[in-house]
Amino acid sequence: MEKVIIKQDSRINSVLNFLFAGFATFGALVLAGFLYDYFTEQLGEQWFHSFLIGGIYFMGGIGYLLGFFKFQPEVIVDENGIHSSKTHWDQSFKWEKLKKVSLDKKSIQVQYTDTGAFDTLKLPFMLRWGNMAKLREALLEGCKIHNIDLD
Repeated sequence: MEKVIIKQDSRINSVLNFLFAGFATFGALVLAGFLYDYFTEQLGEQWFHSFLIGGIYFMGGIGYLLGFFKFQPEVIVDENGIHSSKTHWDQSFKWEKLKKVSLDKKSIQVQYTDTGAFDTLKLPFMLRWGNMAKLREALLEGCKIHNIDLD
């Protein structure tokens, strides 16, 4: 079985990079305005608002662009099973332990052979755009090889 990696669309990454660059620019402009007011001794009573808002926008934008908190989820379907990595819902399921797999709009649900218990792998919102058909094909191939029911 070929390893299939489901990632978010590169266009989404471009939009997010542009958005967070805008946040960093806005934050830098607000901080520059704060520094101008500080050095010209024209600070108002609520000077900390512009400092706080500018700092949050600037640090958030720069932090994202430098990769400190990039959220790039991926789901991997291979000969070993179903894995999620780089997400807040890191989970993995081995084919040998599964009885039934179903793909919903927002998640992959599995049922275990030994206990009959169910488990869910939630799909992040960014993965759902245009990737569901590819994910269904990968799950269908894996389920067919390992004799698992797919709903």
